[in-house]
Amino acid sequence: MTPDVPLVGDLGTDAPSDAAALTDATVGTDSAPTDATDVPAPPDVPDADLARDAQGDVSVDSPGDVSGDSPLATDVPDAADVPRACAASCVGGRTCTEGRCQDAWLGITPTGAPSPRSYVAGVWTGTELVVWGGANVPTTYGDGARWSASTGHWSPMATAGAPVPRQRASAVWTGTEVVVWGGQGSTDLLADGGRYDPALDRWRAMATDGAPGVRSDAATAWTGTELVVWGGTGPHGITGDGGRYDPALDRWRSTATDSAPSARTAFASVWTGTELVVWGGATVAGSVTDGGRYDPALDRWRSTAITGAPSPRTGAAAAWTGTEMFVWGGFDPTGHELGDGGLYDPMADRWRAVASGGALSVRGQPSAVWTGREVLVWGGTVLDRTMTPAVLTRLDTGGRYDPTAGRWTPLEPVGAPSPRNQHLAVWTGAEMLIWGGAGTLSRVNSGGRFQP
Repeated sequence: MTPDVPLVGDLGTDAPSDAAALTDATVGTDSAPTDATDVPAPPDVPDADLARDAQGDVSVDSPGDVSGDSPLATDVPDAADVPRACAASCVGGRTCTEGRCQDAWLGITPTGAPSPRSYVAGVWTGTELVVWGGANVPTTYGDGARWSASTGHWSPMATAGAPVPRQRASAVWTGTEVVVWGGQGSTDLLADGGRYDPALDRWRAMATDGAPGVRSDAATAWTGTELVVWGGTGPHGITGDGGRYDPALDRWRSTATDSAPSARTAFASVWTGTELVVWGGATVAGSVTDGGRYDPALDRWRSTAITGAPSPRTGAAAAWTGTEMFVWGGFDPTGHELGDGGLYDPMADRWRAVASGGALSVRGQPSAVWTGREVLVWGGTVLDRTMTPAVLTRLDTGGRYDPTAGRWTPLEPVGAPSPRNQHLAVWTGAEMLIWGGAGTLSRVNSGGRFQP
């Protein structure tokens, strides 16, 4: 990950020579531990004014005219051509056109929200967005709040019994609790955590016996019974081990190491429902294009296919579509942003390319969520090397990818949140929520709701 420094300043013209240099999973963001310098990372760079991507108009075909003074039964328009009433009211003032609520961004109020920050631990509970921790140079936070989709209001979270302040932590929703573990503290990496019950607004401690070693930016999954964490950035660089935490028993178990991927950070990862898939990222040898699949039920690793895989990269967006792992964007081994990707089918152990026609502009560190039909990719950064000194631009544009049709369409730009990276993105079942992150000049505590 790119280390946090003041967001205004100059960058030299020399570009990073390794993908790990621009990864967004390297420790040292705000106050790195002194022994975490084994993983190189370049400084953040100043932001240029964002030039918003233009989006073409989308036309809607209207029903054809019916000619003749006495139309026959066959002249009646097809049912598909008859405008329908929207099945549900279009919230936020959205327009109902041809029986469909049109895509729209709605704002998330900053009133009552946590203070501006990036790298938060955040989850969607089914009714609320829970945001906790994070950092804003030079402060690391140990507080948070809950945003209700039904009321649009924020409620503070209890601080009694909460874990010590941290950023880049692992976080999952168990169905009753938010489990937060690991991360980067004010001075050191951490191997502890806490469990938050939003119904009772109460924190409880987690067992530490048997937990994995200290780390941040681990691959994270909730299996239905256990929190699984693997890899990430450790006290001496990168890590290649992990652990499983059962909150019902308050107990840790290790994950198998046989056939596990090489130690790495800044990788893409998804939970398929039965396996944790880890791909790409930065190893001690540089960026890689291999990966692994971990089955917690069998405590077993299997490798992922290399043939047809995307080129080596760090800082890519990733999402699980229900059948495939979507990977797009990120940084190549020289630190340049990418605008391509791939889809990995773990059942067939096979890769296929993500279509490039109409794709987004190149970018690193974008976010991605799966809607049930499309992957929504939004935000991220691009370094303009034509400028002297080079300038980092944060983006507020995005795209929608249909993996069945192999087609990209632009994401509605009107009303989108301000440009950013290091933000939280979740899918609620109806909306993509964006909150916090690093903005053009400072950290932010604003956000937005995209309703496709």
